[in-house]
Amino acid sequence: MTSMFNPDGPMQSLHLEKRKFSLYHPDNDNWIVMIVKNAYTQKKGIEEMQPDELSDTLLQYTVQQAYRMFKVLLFADIIVT
Repeated sequence: MTSMFNPDGPMQSLHLEKRKFSLYHPDNDNWIVMIVKNAYTQKKGIEEMQPDELSDTLLQYTVQQAYRMFKVLLFADIIVT
């Protein structure tokens, strides 16, 4: 999916004006995407975006941790049932 943006490997982030996308490809069949709205300040009714408030490293770590928790909960559900 992301090879058109980065032919050397999987794309991990995408920056738009108001949002950041953090992508994680844990295996061949699954993609996990986390979308975060950029921080902003409002001056005289105008939103001024501050896209550097959240680092790509932090977002990538968060989405990877979410996937790890998903695997733990899925495995725990298999054991219980």
